[in-house]
Amino acid sequence: MSFPYEENFRRYGRYYRTARKYAQRPEVLISTSFILALFTISFFAIVAIRPTAITIAKLWREIQEKKTIQATLAQKIAKLEEAQSTYSALEEDLALLDRALPETPEFSRLVREMEYLSLTQGLQIDAGRYETLELWVREASASTEIGTHPFTLVLRGTYPKLRSFVSDLERLDRLLSIGMVTMQPSQKQDQPGIYDLTLTANIRAFSFPSGLDLER
Repeated sequence: MSFPYEENFRRYGRYYRTARKYAQRPEVLISTSFILALFTISFFAIVAIRPTAITIAKLWREIQEKKTIQATLAQKIAKLEEAQSTYSALEEDLALLDRALPETPEFSRLVREMEYLSLTQGLQIDAGRYETLELWVREASASTEIGTHPFTLVLRGTYPKLRSFVSDLERLDRLLSIGMVTMQPSQKQDQPGIYDLTLTANIRAFSFPSGLDLER
């Protein structure tokens, strides 16, 4: 079997010369250069620009997260400023509340106030009886309930003065609960028709230990 080498050579040689001649045309050379340039740009875009793009995307996410955090902090700051404003407006009332409901019984202050009222009204304190009173409590074992401190007060004087004393007692800056009040004749004064009376009042004072949770 014989192969037509010469015929095949002439045929493919003609194709080769035609392709070579076509490749030397200006438009083909420009297209080839453009394709090579496009390939080069794509290669460098993948190798060099991709990490930069990833970094930019990461920075963008961080910026957005920081903006969210900043907005949250701004809201918290606004709430703190509002709370501070509310506290400033109520600061004087809170001081009055601390006096009305102290953390400890503060009986010494209460006794001085009652002595002052009795002297102002010209009354005589005959007796003051106090039930069990804790003068000092270790912090670890301190009560977490509102403290109630009952005591009994016995005074002597005229009815108008005793009535004024009770009214003044109700207007004290200390929270008090006046329970049963009894009056009985004591002795007649020098003035006609005026008698001294003995007033016995059962009173409760209150204290509010620090750390007590009202929502319990």
